[in-house]
This record gives sequence, C-alpha cells and structure tokens, in this order.
Amino acid sequence: MSMADNSDFIIKQDPSHKGKFFLHAYLGKESVVKVPDGVVKISSYAFADEDNPNDTITKIILPDSVEEIEKLAFGYCTALKEIRWPENEELWIGLNIFEGCRSLEKISIPKNVIRLDSFKMPRSLKTVEVHDDLISIEGGIICFYYEGDDAMERTFHSQTVRILLQNPTYKVIDGFMVNTKHKVALFYVARNQKKVRVPDGVKVIGTSCFDESGYLCPCPEELEMMMCGTHCKNVEEVVLPKSVRKIEFLAFLHCEYLCSMIYEGKTADLTVEEEAFMYCPKIERLETKIKCSDSERLKKAKCRKFSEELSRILLIDQKIRSGAYPNVDKLAAEHNVSVATIHRDLDKILEFSGTDCIKRKDLIKYDHYQKGYYYAKDFTLDIEATLMSSFLP
Repeated sequence: MSMADNSDFIIKQDPSHKGKFFLHAYLGKESVVKVPDGVVKISSYAFADEDNPNDTITKIILPDSVEEIEKLAFGYCTALKEIRWPENEELWIGLNIFEGCRSLEKISIPKNVIRLDSFKMPRSLKTVEVHDDLISIEGGIICFYYEGDDAMERTFHSQTVRILLQNPTYKVIDGFMVNTKHKVALFYVARNQKKVRVPDGVKVIGTSCFDESGYLCPCPEELEMMMCGTHCKNVEEVVLPKSVRKIEFLAFLHCEYLCSMIYEGKTADLTVEEEAFMYCPKIERLETKIKCSDSERLKKAKCRKFSEELSRILLIDQKIRSGAYPNVDKLAAEHNVSVATIHRDLDKILEFSGTDCIKRKDLIKYDHYQKGYYYAKDFTLDIEATLMSSFLP
C-alpha cells in the first residue's frame, strides 16, 4: 500500500523531521492491517486505547520504512495475534507496546531491536523469544513483567531472567546477567553484596546495569543463588576487571551509596559515556570517579619527571653561575638528555629568573671565546627554595 492509498489511515508529517511521516491513527475495520510504505513511526495508541479497544485486528504488517514504535502503539488491540516486523538496520520500540493485547500468545523480539525498554506483557502471552544481540535491557531485572504484577512479584519471580535464560547466549555469571556473545553485563541480578566485582571477560557495562531507582527484592529463588535476606543491599564499591572497555549511559543510575570505583585496567582503555553516574551523589563529588590501575603510577611518574626536570635546571643554573661556561652539548651529555631538552631547561631558567628579560639571549649569553654560556645579569631563581625543600633528596 502506498502513502497515497491511505483512506483508512491518518498519516501526518513529523514536524521535527521534514519528509518523514508517522501513523497517527487507523480508522479501518480490517482484521489484517498493512501499514502504508513510507511510514517511519507508529504513534502511541495508533490502533486503539483503553477506552476504545479494537476487537477486529488480528495481524499488523509493518513496512520496512518503520524505524520507531512509540509506547502503547498496539495497545488494546484485544484480538491481535501476530505482528510482521519491519526489516531494517535498527528498530526502536517504546514502553509496553502490547499492553491490553489479551489474545497475543507468542512474540519474537526482532533482530533489529538491540535495546529494550520496559515490556509489560498481557497474561495471554506464553512465549517470548529473544535473539542473541540484545545489548541493553533498560529496567534490568524487571524489564519483562506481566500486567498486574507488583514490584515485589516483578523481581522475586523475574520474567526477564526466565525469558533471557531460554536463549543460551544469556548466562548468569557471578550474579550478573551477561550477553556472552557481545560480552555485555546487562544487569546485576544478585543484589546481595555491598562490594561487587564484575565478572572477567565482560567488555561493556550496559545501560541501567546497576540501576537502583526503585528495586526492593530478595533475589530470585530459581537462580539458586545465595539469598540476600529481607532486602537487597545498596552497592557501595564496584571493581571492574581489565577486560571492561566501556561504561554505557545511565549504567549506575541512582546508585546513591556508590562511593568507590576501581578499574583493574589502564585509564586509556576505558570509555565512560556521559551521565553514566547520574544521581550518584557520592561518586559525583569525587575529583576522579574511577581509580585505574595506572592512576597512582602515572601520578608518581609525572611527579618524578617534574622532580628530575627541576633538579636538572638547578644544576645547570649552578654550573653557569660557577663560571664553568657550559654549552648545550656538554650539558646534554652530562645529564643524558637531548639537546632540545637542554634548550627547554634554559627557557625555564628565563621563566623562573624574575628579571625583565623577554628573550633568553638577553639573560643567558654565549661566549664564543669560552664556547659556553654565562649570565648577563645577577638574579636568584624564584624556585630555588622550593626545589631544595621539595624535590632534591
């Protein structure tokens, strides 16, 4: 069906994306609905709503042009049994798109959906199939849940864990639900430790992996894990193995007690997306959020390098003052550094001299007869006292 042949559809142009069209509403009475080609987005309540349910639609066929399905898009289609998904590069689906679809018995999450939001399921739904490429499960352990479940039931009898474990790609490892194909930690299942170590081999800490924005749960009994008692514990310290390369957006959302992050790899190997630590007041106040294996070593190396540089400047200054007439070649050989390094040291002497000299040659002159340097003015290095007390042994 073309965009022109759409008498049963209200199709509007997206004001924020010229040339793109969205399905606002379906007005027809057909049992099999084929959405017109060219539609990019399916709006919320496009086919029915709670006050006006649709009891005729049994199948909806979406064109490959569809890129986004808004929340509750198919909601309250009470006779719906089948969806033909679009085949495109990536599809985004919103919250609870099948709420109230009480005839739906089976759903396969399409391969082009790699990020899932909250997925409320009608009680009629017996089978949910997931593919191998889900890399983000927002809502974590309560992503999949049945209509009418309260917060305790969603967690204690986790449908998310049950559904994912039916696909062997997903495994619970050391208390984490892990996509072993993409090596992503999707969410922290156990919730029974204040100090947590992410399992070796994980490369990505997924969106909402540690989200603590409202969980209250003992751990699911069916996982045969150590029970955490009446309530789960808030995470205070997280250790990341060196295999981790990325922390995604909102990975630690609302971890209000988190105060320590230790990464066993190097600083340069880890990418942290913006707002990964949103509403984490204790970690946000730290000057450095994550302590990496090379953090202290780098600080010591920089301090040592700084100390060596300043010590060398002092010695060069003393040699020039003594009337030894050193030149750059001799100084470079004596200190086992390059000629360029000595030139930088001489520039530093000018900088620390406190004189009104602008050019180095106005302060540090070269004597062609002696073949070395001498000072044209009497001065004292401003850093001398600091160097002697802080850097020299």
